[in-house]
Amino acid sequence: MASFECEKCKTEINDYKNRVQVLDRNGFTHTFCKGCGEEHDKKIKESNASIAETGKLGHLEGRMNSGSSVRF
Repeated sequence: MASFECEKCKTEINDYKNRVQVLDRNGFTHTFCKGCGEEHDKKIKESNASIAETGKLGHLEGRMNSGSSVRF
C-alpha cells in the first residue's frame, strides 16, 4: 500500500482510515491526516455558514482582465 504525507503537519500516513482527501475548487486533491483533515473541514463549514449568512463570497471577489467586476 502506498504511503501519503499530510500537507499540513507532514506526518506520514500509511493507513487509509487515518487519511482525509479533499478536492478543492480547482480540481486538485489534497491529503491530510485525520486530525488536520477535521480541522480543515471545520474551517470550510464555518466559511460556508458565513457565506450563507451574507450571501457573498468576499474572499473570492476579484476582477476580470477586461476590468469589469466579477464575483465567483
